[in-house]
Amino acid sequence: MKHTIICILLLFLFGCESPTSVQLKNGNYTGNLFLTQYVGTDSASTSKYQINFTFTDSGWYKYSNYFPSGGGTFQNKPDSIILTDLANHVAIGDWTLIFSGAFYKINRSDSLIMIQNDIRYHRYRYINLILSAQ
Repeated sequence: MKHTIICILLLFLFGCESPTSVQLKNGNYTGNLFLTQYVGTDSASTSKYQINFTFTDSGWYKYSNYFPSGGGTFQNKPDSIILTDLANHVAIGDWTLIFSGAFYKINRSDSLIMIQNDIRYHRYRYINLILSAQ
């Protein structure tokens, strides 16, 4: 069974289109954030948020119905994106929604998936975004 799973994973990894083949497009992206917050080693809680991102040549901006929003600069690497939040944040709000750091990136022509396993703060973020029609 273990060998079967390994073979399937290898076929998936080497048989799929490279995520680096498409440049990150400027524009408005809408989608969902799935945030899993770990409590100790035995339990976790997952929350779903609707989220909007705007990417431009000069930076990014995130806004949603949930406080806080954010924005700043980013580095677009072949398999990751590094967000730096430069916004001033007040003490109220959900600090888990402030995005900074490296995210694994799967970039297709009209969608963007960003994944961050933040071990320091015991959370896992999965963001699935679709490029809005211009």
